[in-house]
Amino acid sequence: MTINVESQVDDPASVFSHYRRLIALRYSEPLVVSGRYSLLEPHYPTLFAFTRVDDDHGLLVPANWSGSPLDVPSSAVDGWSDASLLMGNYPGPASVGARLRPWEAVVFRR
Repeated sequence: MTINVESQVDDPASVFSHYRRLIALRYSEPLVVSGRYSLLEPHYPTLFAFTRVDDDHGLLVPANWSGSPLDVPSSAVDGWSDASLLMGNYPGPASVGARLRPWEAVVFRR
């Protein structure tokens, strides 16, 4: 299987399209740039999770950096149950505190 830009440009499920959405998020969501950054659960080797918040809103980004499913610790998502999914790299719904699939990353907003 060959992966190249030409084969991914028009595929909304491609890695290329996902990165396009990430770049668009950076320009459309001020919290990405100006929100206060906090790293969550730094002792979990396969979880990269952080928040970007201001006085009124917040982004929660948990990411599974492994090829195995990962249960997100409740301490990483406490207070985020009312957040809504903004984007992710898997199709379909995702919920705060749910098990992350291999290499899954999601962005929640509240």
